[in-house]
Amino acid sequence: MSISPPTLPKLSVLIVDDSRVVRKLVAEILLEAPEIETCVEAEDGRRVLEMCERVDFDVIVLDLTMPELDGLATLELLKMNGNYPPVVVFSACAERGAQATIRALLAGASDYVTKPVSDDLDAARAQMRRELLPRVVALGLDNAMGQTSVRARSSERRERLGASGAINPTGQLRTFDIITVGASTGGPNALVQFLSALPRPLSVPVVVVQHLPSTFTPAFVANLARHTGLNVHEAYAGAELDAADVWLAPGGRHLMIRSEKSGNELAFSDQPPENACRPAVDVLFRSVAACYGERAVGILLTGMGLDGLNGSQILARSGGTILAQDHASSVVWGMPGAVVDAGLASYIGNPTELAKWLRSCLNNKPHKIPQPS
Repeated sequence: MSISPPTLPKLSVLIVDDSRVVRKLVAEILLEAPEIETCVEAEDGRRVLEMCERVDFDVIVLDLTMPELDGLATLELLKMNGNYPPVVVFSACAERGAQATIRALLAGASDYVTKPVSDDLDAARAQMRRELLPRVVALGLDNAMGQTSVRARSSERRERLGASGAINPTGQLRTFDIITVGASTGGPNALVQFLSALPRPLSVPVVVVQHLPSTFTPAFVANLARHTGLNVHEAYAGAELDAADVWLAPGGRHLMIRSEKSGNELAFSDQPPENACRPAVDVLFRSVAACYGERAVGILLTGMGLDGLNGSQILARSGGTILAQDHASSVVWGMPGAVVDAGLASYIGNPTELAKWLRSCLNNKPHKIPQPS
């Protein structure tokens, strides 16, 4: 007897922008998706708060520059009022807009899409279909369905790992010479939590690929440094990997590590995108596997898609250790969920738990994996 696939819920989206033209255009594009049933419009943040008290929306598409109550203030008030749906920031890509978007992501927004800059309506529509539509649908379905079966698989995997009591079969403590991290949707918040919980001073370098455009990278580096108190830098070619530093891949270029006579250093590649991403986590993890092998740990945090799966497979085969964020704390469990489903993750937890596990290893203390709560 065949089993029918589960019926997908119909989504309701709230579009917030002070421009009526933009609201209508966004609604036109979103309603092309069969998963989206209704699009409701609001012209400012105060209207959003009123509407969210009466209606349960699945996703909010939020402009940041609005009169009366701007997007950032709206987001903060939504957080204060309790549970709120995933928020996709729909903002300009100028330097000021990039800084505001990073602040919004760190304040709890799930993802962002830059507004089209072309005056060509057909080009603008194409960009929104390519970038905004899939994000809204994915976040809305994840929010509406809860993905109970995915959570159950994650829980079962955690229980099996927890029962073993050690990261490796022999139970011997493993130490690392480098921490590498990949993240995408929801990553800015997860990275702040993870980095803030690492030991001080850092005894190994941390290299991060977070999917962001190049215009956003400087603002994100500055905000990460301010929120975590760590030495955070935008990566540059030839940089030596200092144990006390965190290095963030710039948008638009693949970041790698290569071995030189003087030691390992950062390098770039302008090869085509992988998994529709540049920088790609896979590229970084493959280079880490070649340079560090079993002395490396690769961590997959919240993110949409499969970037990091191939690189994690190669890193695991070289003896490296893979950790993954759990579903409960992820905005989207695509990237970490893929490595869990592939059986690659040696430990699954929220960002703070992942850092605490690493802290035990880096401090050279005996470590038992905590049982899942």
